[in-house]
Formats: sequence, C-alpha cells, structure tokens
Amino acid sequence: MTVRGVTRVVSAREMEVGRFYLEASQGSEPTLFQCIQTAIPFEGSTKQMALVYSLDGMPNLAIHDINWYETLVEMPNVSVRVDPPSISGTGTTTSLRMNTLIVIGSEAVINVPVGSRGWQSININTGRTIEQAIRREWVSFARWSLVVDEAGEEITIASFGGA
Repeated sequence: MTVRGVTRVVSAREMEVGRFYLEASQGSEPTLFQCIQTAIPFEGSTKQMALVYSLDGMPNLAIHDINWYETLVEMPNVSVRVDPPSISGTGTTTSLRMNTLIVIGSEAVINVPVGSRGWQSININTGRTIEQAIRREWVSFARWSLVVDEAGEEITIASFGGA
C-alpha cells in the first residue's frame, strides 16, 4: 500500500533544494513552501531558505528562514501550470514587477520581495536564486497554479491570480 498525495514525512534537515513542503501550523492552515538555495553567504556557503507561497489566491510570496526543528510533509514533484490566455506582459513591452510569474525558455521564474525596496528572482524549476540580469525574452502570466500529477490526474495545490 502507498500513501498518495504526499511523498513522505521528513525532518527539515532532510529537505532538498527545489522540492515543495507543507508545514503544519497549530490551529491554522498549513504553510506551503519551496526549499530554495540563495546566494546569501551563510557559514561559508550559500543558505537554504523557505520560499513561502500564500494559499489565499494572491501571489503574495516571501522568503523566510527555515525552522530546522519542524517535521514536514514532502510534496510529490510540483509543476507550474500557467493559464495561456492570461499573458500579462513580455520582456519587450512590460517592466518586471514583484510577485510576477515569468517564463524564460521553459523555466518558471518568480520575483519575490526582499527587504523594503528590492526583489529576488527565483527559478521555481530548480529552487535557486538568479543572480544575473534577466534577459528580455520572457512572458508573464496573470493566472498560474502549482500542480502535482497523481496517477495521471493533475491536482492543483495552489492557484494564483484569480479566475
């Protein structure tokens, strides 16, 4: 017998960069986050952080420290599904903005607020920050979802941007 819908239960120390996890919150909705590798130096190497996805339908994303003492639910491989008619801009017609999902080639990238005035671009496919300038060949989407494949059926775990 297998448990469907999740991969396994892990300690925070077992997390893998790029994978998605649910953290149980006492008395509230679980927190969905992706383990990311930032370029911020930490103890001689780059630091793993949590890219937290809001579950309220708005792409309100934030980078937080990881609680290394938590027990987590590891999600199956998560993919980004865009709503193709919701194209909201391109690299030649629109400026990049915070909380905007863009697609560069076949890579999904999100611009997450950092500090009071800036943002960090994160490749959702790899879970790593992007340090070089983003080239002009990109398209942004107003509506997108995080989905998992369960026995050939696509299941949405979070949607952003409304109907």
